[in-house]
Amino acid sequence: MCSNERNEYQIKRKLLHNLQKINPMIQNKTWLVLIFVLSISGIVHSQNEYDFDCKSSAKINPELVIIAEAYITASSPNYDDYIKQDYTSLTAEAFTLDRGFSALFTKKAHYLQDSIFVKDYFNNPGHFWVNQDFVVRDWYENVETNSLCKSNSNYEIIITRIQDSLFYNGYPETPYSGRMCDLTYSNLMLFQIQNGLPVGNLNEETVSLLLDEKTSKSYEYNYPWAKGSINCKFKFVQVVKKSRTEVIEEQCLCPSNKNLDRIQTQIETKLSEMYYEVDGKYGVVTKRSLAEFQLRNNRPIGFYDLITLDLLGINYK
Repeated sequence: MCSNERNEYQIKRKLLHNLQKINPMIQNKTWLVLIFVLSISGIVHSQNEYDFDCKSSAKINPELVIIAEAYITASSPNYDDYIKQDYTSLTAEAFTLDRGFSALFTKKAHYLQDSIFVKDYFNNPGHFWVNQDFVVRDWYENVETNSLCKSNSNYEIIITRIQDSLFYNGYPETPYSGRMCDLTYSNLMLFQIQNGLPVGNLNEETVSLLLDEKTSKSYEYNYPWAKGSINCKFKFVQVVKKSRTEVIEEQCLCPSNKNLDRIQTQIETKLSEMYYEVDGKYGVVTKRSLAEFQLRNNRPIGFYDLITLDLLGINYK
């Protein structure tokens, strides 16, 4: 993530998300003002918005391999309070280009699931996402494509809009900075891989697809994995004695599981039958209730671990 931007982009997006909860009459007025402002902005920036007359290299037809390992990503300001161990994996095989970009999804952390972690999760489950590793094994043909020019007067505005679109299309770690830092590049290239686009630059097809309203999945975190294993391994740190912790490895559902929406609906139904509070859209309320159920059954929170699903009577196969 671009340095010192962990919370800034979250605040902006949270404000947009909260607009949906406002009284409809106020919300309509708010959107009218917003639409008016955006339309004025559009007029100001419509001229020369996209200049694809700079040549740069890209790669096509990479082979994507999903790895069956899941981990939590946290954007909470209290992140450092319960982080237990940093480690890197898949570095040798991970997705890198000859431009010196860092590998994707290689830096992860084990979280100590203690009272600090639990309190932070309950305060805002929306700060936590489950991600999944992947590796790109092979590259094929190098191509030269027209790409967005940095000299474009609206370059930072366009990058910001691209970052926003990546965020709402299932890449929750994407910064909101107007700068093409390593993490933005990583998420951009993953988006390109998933959509069969030339990978490695801001070509016209990529920008058009990201900024097309029909592509946007606003206010939802949808993971774009096309394929993947049903179950993942995950690791967390647990206190086993007063002064000793231990890394525990268990199985959970992968974010790439194509039945995840159906399983989430089952979870809500089961929790409701047990008189837990749910919100009908697998939002913050439901996530808290699932975490409460998991704590009562001495289970880790933040994942769909298979033992929890068995206790709920969920059919996840």
